[in-house]
Amino acid sequence: MKPEQWRWRKVVLFLDGVFVIGIYFFIDIPSALQVEFVSDEVMRCHGNESMLTRACCETCLGLSSRRYSLLYATLYWGSAVLSLMSGCVIDRIGNRVSTVLFIILASLGCNLFALAGTPYLRNTSAMFPLMLTGRILLGFGNGPIRIVQNRVVSYWYAGDSYVAVGFVTLTRRLGAILNFAVTANIAVHFGFTWALFTGAMLCSCGILAVLAMVSLDFYGSKKLGLEKKRRHGHHSSVNRKIDCGGLVALAITTLSIPSLLMLAYCPNIPPVILTFTLGIIQLCIVTINGKITIDLVPQSVFGTVSGISLCVTRILMGLVNLAVGFIIQSTDEVDQKAYQKALLLMTAISTLAVSFGIILNILDIRNGDGVNQRFVRTKCMKHADTDDREGLLSEDIKQS
Repeated sequence: MKPEQWRWRKVVLFLDGVFVIGIYFFIDIPSALQVEFVSDEVMRCHGNESMLTRACCETCLGLSSRRYSLLYATLYWGSAVLSLMSGCVIDRIGNRVSTVLFIILASLGCNLFALAGTPYLRNTSAMFPLMLTGRILLGFGNGPIRIVQNRVVSYWYAGDSYVAVGFVTLTRRLGAILNFAVTANIAVHFGFTWALFTGAMLCSCGILAVLAMVSLDFYGSKKLGLEKKRRHGHHSSVNRKIDCGGLVALAITTLSIPSLLMLAYCPNIPPVILTFTLGIIQLCIVTINGKITIDLVPQSVFGTVSGISLCVTRILMGLVNLAVGFIIQSTDEVDQKAYQKALLLMTAISTLAVSFGIILNILDIRNGDGVNQRFVRTKCMKHADTDDREGLLSEDIKQS
């Protein structure tokens, strides 16, 4: 029996996606509560009313835009550092031990961050360092977990990984969507502290899903007799054809450029629509890239390759977040102009990504390395037809 014939693999996929909902819920809590994080002492309870809530702001943390951006920058840099080192480790110790280790690390980071927001530490000298420590630990867990998730998919869904990768990516976005839908309401009705610990508890619940997934994964591998093959790098889809994933990813990435420009300069278009569009673009790109990685990279070095890729991505994301914080805080113009500058920076990065994508796709089609197999097959068919015609012509000449 092959992995794709085992009926419980769908449950493994479900748990592989669900256990990260709490992590991505917690990652964007600072965005959902941005007013409370960024508002300064003037907006606290010193006889003044909050300009945004029209009420006394007891929970405002007074972080500057740079410090607020640093919460995301440290998350991505922590993720980048450990992703680079953990990729090879994951290939050696396997999916099960890695998943348990990194979900515990991420949960620890979430709880430390929530603890820093309690009334006992809020607005003290220890608050921000503890928050940064929590974000770094969350990044340490989040980056490698993405590698393990895709590695699980590459093992159980090697032949039909588009749907599996799409589901895992969708659950990550689901955590962020759930955060923006409920966190602010929790803060209003139950308090700022409860909003933070709700995310921390949700992240900690992921440990239960991981334990269930690990148990099923062990049972399935043992039942199918594939444990030995897994340890020696079994991978059934290295040469699987993936048509033209590179060109599709390039086309979708190109759509982000007009979307960002419209978000910056077209106030008549609802920002929700454009933000939703950018989210769909990101979902498609991540799914296609995950599929390509699964199809081209052997299981034995999957973690190492994914770790290098994720490390570069997270370093760039951290730098972008830090740059956006500097742009917003250093500008003397109105907020709209500052955000327009930040969106222009993102547009420039997207344009650079499209340029590199064009070069890579041209090289791939010329070399026939596997990302755009549809064009490689077409080229081979043309060469085959030409060779057949030349062969028939030479036979006719000989007979005459």
